[in-house]
Amino acid sequence: RWDSTFEFPCKLYSCDIKSLYTNITHELGLKALAYWINKHRNKIEKRFTTNFIIESAEFILKNNNFCFDNQFYHQEIGTAMGTDFAPPYANISVGYLEETKLYDELSKHFDKIICDIIMEFYFRFMDDGFLPWPTEVDIKVFYDIINNLD
Repeated sequence: RWDSTFEFPCKLYSCDIKSLYTNITHELGLKALAYWINKHRNKIEKRFTTNFIIESAEFILKNNNFCFDNQFYHQEIGTAMGTDFAPPYANISVGYLEETKLYDELSKHFDKIICDIIMEFYFRFMDDGFLPWPTEVDIKVFYDIINNLD
């Protein structure tokens, strides 16, 4: 971790994931779910097998039907907004991308010090992120990186 006296000239940036819930592909979301289950298997009751959890989530995702303005719809991509399932599902999907892809992508464009600064000070709550960005580094590169994680 950085020493609390560490300083660097920066600007504060924020970002928002556009239509997060409805843009998570089932493939990405289920892969993320499996990743986190495997990483934290010891925190899940044994009676809930990995297959049971994945198959249950897949059933929820593939059977999302709803009525709007007297029309019935079947949602084929993403997860339904307003359900108990959606926030943690969306959060683990984005967390999966951050944990498995973000640092590797950053390291292709920035030196280790800048990568470490970004990883230390980038924070996200659901679909909103913010970070102090070093003024000598082009923010557009970071913007392109996070837009292309998935």
